Amino acid sequence: MKPLIYYAHSAQDELGNLLPYEHWQTLQSHLVNVGEIAAEFARVFGAQEVACQPFSRSCHCRSQNCKNACFRVGSKV
Repeated sequence: MKPLIYYAHSAQDELGNLLPYEHWQTLQSHLVNVGEIAAEFARVFGAQEVACQPFSRSCHCRSQNCKNACFRVGSKV
């Protein structure tokens, strides 16, 4: 059985027509991006790990910028 893929954002062409799924942003990719941005903003306060806590239950560390922060979602969300 193929794992389900969840999407965070769809994509459209210039005319507003939906593009195929391969152009959409997956939820996994979106959570990685949000976690990295949150950690970067929190770095000023030394709170990178706290900024990523909403993602920590389903993530694995992958960023060099934040050793203890979680950024990558596994195959199932």
